[in-house]
Amino acid sequence: MTAGKARQGSLRLSFQEADTGYKLIVEDDGQGLSTERIKEAALKKGFITPEKAQTMDTKQVFSLLFQPGFSTIETATKDAGRGWA
Repeated sequence: MTAGKARQGSLRLSFQEADTGYKLIVEDDGQGLSTERIKEAALKKGFITPEKAQTMDTKQVFSLLFQPGFSTIETATKDAGRGWA
């Protein structure tokens, strides 16, 4: 066990009614996402400028995660998730 957590993680999926239909909610017991780490990676890889990084809100930072080719990983291993070949 690390950080007082069980060896097996937990993942919870739920749906919530929203104005335009339903919202899928995904929750886990991980450490969460670091907006600073995401911005650092985006800056280093040229996805954003330093000026843009200063003005981005949390939603804008998280949207970087869905940009083609974006990753916060420094070096990929053979086990890293890389999508379909």
